[in-house]
Amino acid sequence: MVTAEELTGRRVRTPGIAFGKRFKRKVFRGYVKDPDNKRTNAVTVRYDDGDCYWFPIETVVRWLVGIGDESDISEDLSDESDPEEGTDEEAVEESGSKPPRMAPNKRKTNSAETEEDRSVRISAKKYQESTAASIGAGFRKNARMAAASDASDAEFECKAPRHSFNPPPDSHTPGLSKKLVAQKPDDVEQGMFYVFMLLLPMTFWDRMSANSVEYARVKGAGTDVNADKHEDDRHSRYMGKGKQRPWKLEWVSSKALLLFHATLLIMVLCKRSSVTEHFSVDPMQNSYVQQLYSRDSWFQTFRYFAPYNISSLITDELAAAFNPYAKYEDIRHTLHRNIHELTVPPKVLSFDEGGKPWQGRGGQGISVHYNSAKPNKRMSMCFMIAAFGIPFAWEFYTGEKSNVYNEELYNTQEEKGYGKTVARILRLYRSAVTGGRAEKKLEDSIVRTTGHFLFMDNLFTSLFLFFILASVYKCLATGTHRVNNNLPDLEWEGKYTRGDYKWATYVYEKVSFLYMEYGDNKMVRFLSTIHGSCELNKGKTKERWDSDSRTYSNVFLPEVKLDYDGGMGGVDLADMLESFVRIEYRTRRPYMVNYLWHFETAVYVSHRICRLLYPDAYKRRTLHDDMRALIRSIVKFSGSVRELEREESVKRRRSQHVALATDHPPGTFQRDRCAVCRDDKKKTSKGCETCEVILCSSKCWKLHHQKL
Repeated sequence: MVTAEELTGRRVRTPGIAFGKRFKRKVFRGYVKDPDNKRTNAVTVRYDDGDCYWFPIETVVRWLVGIGDESDISEDLSDESDPEEGTDEEAVEESGSKPPRMAPNKRKTNSAETEEDRSVRISAKKYQESTAASIGAGFRKNARMAAASDASDAEFECKAPRHSFNPPPDSHTPGLSKKLVAQKPDDVEQGMFYVFMLLLPMTFWDRMSANSVEYARVKGAGTDVNADKHEDDRHSRYMGKGKQRPWKLEWVSSKALLLFHATLLIMVLCKRSSVTEHFSVDPMQNSYVQQLYSRDSWFQTFRYFAPYNISSLITDELAAAFNPYAKYEDIRHTLHRNIHELTVPPKVLSFDEGGKPWQGRGGQGISVHYNSAKPNKRMSMCFMIAAFGIPFAWEFYTGEKSNVYNEELYNTQEEKGYGKTVARILRLYRSAVTGGRAEKKLEDSIVRTTGHFLFMDNLFTSLFLFFILASVYKCLATGTHRVNNNLPDLEWEGKYTRGDYKWATYVYEKVSFLYMEYGDNKMVRFLSTIHGSCELNKGKTKERWDSDSRTYSNVFLPEVKLDYDGGMGGVDLADMLESFVRIEYRTRRPYMVNYLWHFETAVYVSHRICRLLYPDAYKRRTLHDDMRALIRSIVKFSGSVRELEREESVKRRRSQHVALATDHPPGTFQRDRCAVCRDDKKKTSKGCETCEVILCSSKCWKLHHQKL
């Protein structure tokens, strides 16, 4: 077996097929730079243009070049290709591995595209432009006719059908599976843990445990694997360190990882200026985490926890490294599949962007998006379709020039020609209404007769998108719209007053469009395939604050605006719930940010499902109440890591008070004597909020709670 050290410095000739069929007639020259520290069975190859890529050792051995053969290497192969080309191509196919990136100096080319695919994409782009132009021309014609004539809407030839948006009363609420309703626990607190374990079952945690053990083995947990490499570096952090802290497999067992995520929820409920403050031994400091974990075991668990199988990035034939979601795709697919198994998407859905605030570097599936108009200016942006605060399909933004894994799998070549925004909404809509059953193969019987209503804002609304949704997927949509040349110019006489509106209609290939300009604090433009012109006079008159006159005034709200305000709340509610469960912890692994977002989503989705399961009990029950119940259930199920560690400090464990973290938080009261020592000289305002007693010190705290 050839080792990585023996390959260092050797010249290699990499066939272009290793980077895709587009470079089949290419050969790239380079040399083996050094072993890959993160992957024990791979080496790093540096090419003549300066690009570096890692490959498995067994593949690199097949590409070795003899000393006298270097001058015979050709960059471009002619049609009578090199006689060894077939051997190199077979070597790549036999190895079953592909590099994680594209060919050197070819990064701008995302994928191999045949001439037929290119023609389909170009014709689709032309079809999109012509369709949008035709609809816009019809709008402008009808608007000019309405402005030049006093005729009513009924006299226009291309008037909108007079249909109404009257969905059923439960159209905003997801349905529940019959199996979930039949097997739900009677206890509400047990129901929260029951739903959470259905979303992220024990098989998922077993996979996480196996991945973490493999990750710790590769990283050299408990040993200084880089001591020899840095022995001459005086400024190295490894100098004189030798063996690291002892590391134990119990820290990343399935139950221990479940308990570790419960401590993350405790840190959300009990805010501290730093993570180390959660491991204080003083019970008056609300140090709940240290009852379950020691400081070393907690930090080592977070250090070696890995949500993905690192070996799959090298040996998987599907080349998971091409996928920007590879490092958190397990929890993504598990959560998406189980949400659709427990719930049924309602008829009314909303599409919008969300995300998680992030101040750090990108990479590994993270693209830091900057928007100065947002409260969180830097964030990992996520596109989402949701209802009732439950996301049914989502996708993180990975950059405009990235090789997006979902586009390659879920979009046809025709949809790629429509543009990235239209293609993204179509594939997310299919994923939301089908639960991923038709993601790899479009099934008309499942997708094209859905009959949903979709709401979105002006960042995504377009004439062509609404036309495709209505004509192909039988999905009607409403959204705000930006000003562009395709929309009619509705002339206003002077300055508008609040509550005024103007409109235009047009029918294109049996799809009716309504365009309306509504005067609010600013001019708001609506585009809808749901409403007709008969809904314009319907609506409500409500009191709104007038900033000019500093008084309340009655303002007319059309039905289009009322339905839009009621339908757009799904994603906003999901973002609000995620902010209540948001885990803020700095890490050098960017993909962990999106992994923690999925875990937060599993927590608040469990809360929303429990609201549907126990409607009477959740009239005054909050998300934080469910988080406390989930923590108690996980601790009862998993036990304490301190018990799993079997440390020698037995006395320290026995001195721990038995009150659970979220049951007995410290509180503030009117100054009085301590309930335990009854010392007149030690009046204090600190105490236990649950027991409603005043306690002056940690000693009195422990003595009081040991009697419970």
